[in-house]
Amino acid sequence: MNLYQNIGLFGGTFDPPHNAHLLVAEQILKKFELSHIYFVPAYTSPHKTHLQSECSYEDRVQMLTEALEGKENISISKFEIHRPKISYSIETILHYKKISPKNTKLYFIIGNDAFLKISTWHEPKSLFSNCNFIVVNRPGFPMQDIQEVLKNTPLQKEFSKDEFSTNNIRIYRHFTGNAVYYCGDIMIDISATRIREKIKNHESIKAFVPESVLRYIEMHHLYI
Repeated sequence: MNLYQNIGLFGGTFDPPHNAHLLVAEQILKKFELSHIYFVPAYTSPHKTHLQSECSYEDRVQMLTEALEGKENISISKFEIHRPKISYSIETILHYKKISPKNTKLYFIIGNDAFLKISTWHEPKSLFSNCNFIVVNRPGFPMQDIQEVLKNTPLQKEFSKDEFSTNNIRIYRHFTGNAVYYCGDIMIDISATRIREKIKNHESIKAFVPESVLRYIEMHHLYI
């Protein structure tokens, strides 16, 4: 595999992958001058173990592969294909840290709704010590100050109370030198849950997913 100097890791279930996922990746690639972004589809998310996907992991990987076809500097990571178990983000981060050149910077891309629960993730201290975070907007989830997000947790003391702003980005520094970047002007404004509901209700999803994903869903009768 090729190795890159500044890598974005976009984790999620991608059930299904949609246009907002692709747009966010393209915007972050440019805004942060990343060398490459890997989409990392979770085999089983530890935060969604109570939800049984109606779509197999293999189907989600194939839809994502087709959605990313022809995208420059954006591709799918198949790190979890041979690891059929609950997916912890720290394992993905440490994997890429291990195989990348020493001076590589890692950026984990996450929606604000998920970031609000970051202190409950597996090994949260290691997450911030080993990776930068890029937090993007989700409708209905205001961007809270990081001190508020981490309130009453040991993690709160690991971040500077000073906030820096530049180019519509709010920056919170971790004591390791890593940072959390709040991008108020980048938003995931499409819900995969809503797309699945539309399919069940026999409503069109043409405006929400790439044409290749739409064809795959129809061909394999997914989410019906």
